[in-house]
Amino acid sequence: MVGQILDQCYELGRACSENFRSIKDRFIRHDQVLGGWNYVVDANGVDAQVV
Repeated sequence: MVGQILDQCYELGRACSENFRSIKDRFIRHDQVLGGWNYVVDANGVDAQVV
């Protein structure tokens, strides 16, 4: 796994594009506990089977 921290400030409350809103649930799975903070992003889709 590779990570990168961006040293930049981002505007609060910035709206997501309609395109992102239409596909986000296919790739982001929110945890049942504290789902606003705990989530998994999977490029294969959250319903993809792990091999």
